[in-house]
Amino acid sequence: MLKIIGSLVISLIFWAAFLLLFQNGVIPIEKGGASNVAGAWLASTFIPSSLIVMGVTLFAAGIWFFLSSRSQDDERCYEQVKYWWGLLMLPLATIGVVTFAYRESLKDAVVYILISHVLHVIWIYWIGTCLSSQNFAKYILPGSRKIRSIASSIGIPV
Repeated sequence: MLKIIGSLVISLIFWAAFLLLFQNGVIPIEKGGASNVAGAWLASTFIPSSLIVMGVTLFAAGIWFFLSSRSQDDERCYEQVKYWWGLLMLPLATIGVVTFAYRESLKDAVVYILISHVLHVIWIYWIGTCLSSQNFAKYILPGSRKIRSIASSIGIPV
């Protein structure tokens, strides 16, 4: 669970970076738009949509952590990987719903917001679950061997 929290912290760093990029006009909210709308737009669109995506992603990762901790043997783990893919659909569907719900206010920044949301899912769900899966479930997730190898090489205990 600590590794999922670590993934959340990295995701929050990405979120803060995007926040600063929008706030300082590095990433334009509107083509040729005034930068004075940035604060209101961030408060009404970017921050809530990001928090929703991060919350659902963290929820899905927590469910996977619980499921993988109960794994008893290899055969059952391979059956459970379908739950990992199913749980991945929660944050991905949330990105779609949030994008639809905020479509009027996303303006020209929609691509950057989608990139931000996908980075949250990658860091919190995929990398977080690959690093925190326990017992027999450690190596059944896509890319988990490579992710664990990279994490180990930079000093993260796996």
